[in-house]
Amino acid sequence: MIVVEDGTGTNPAANTYVDPAGTFAAAYVAGSLYTAAWNDASTGRREAAVISASRTLDALYAFRGNRTVTGQPLAWPRSGVRVDGVTIGRNQLPVALLSATMEMAIALLDRNRLSDTSSGSQALEEISLGSGALELKFGSDPTATPITADNMVPPYVAQLLRGYGTRAGTGGMVPIVRR
Repeated sequence: MIVVEDGTGTNPAANTYVDPAGTFAAAYVAGSLYTAAWNDASTGRREAAVISASRTLDALYAFRGNRTVTGQPLAWPRSGVRVDGVTIGRNQLPVALLSATMEMAIALLDRNRLSDTSSGSQALEEISLGSGALELKFGSDPTATPITADNMVPPYVAQLLRGYGTRAGTGGMVPIVRR
């Protein structure tokens, strides 16, 4: 079941930043190119996509500031976040986060970016019934770009979140404080 974060951080069931049937999602898709995967998806697939996108961004980004409520299920809302000279309010979900969630959801609908396909995508080449057992033969798809930690998040999504935090595991700079 989809439960959209409302900016308070108090709903323990919240599992996405964007309502796929809401006005933000509708306006975002209407103003974007390359949304065929979204447009072709059922309501259930869209819901699953925004939930997966929210989880993925939370897992892959170390966002600035602090969660506003102890035990809140998602990384946002946050306090102490300032981007481009603007302080993000404690009960505010930045438009960049909502946009990144939509872009990630569309990318997930278009292609499974979360599976480990570092050796290349596997295409089904042959199905046969040999000696009473079903046999499936897979081969590499030479046209597929393998998903790696570096390209799991599309570049545009990474740019949207620039300034809000760093990608986990990318060697972002961290201040060291001597006490």
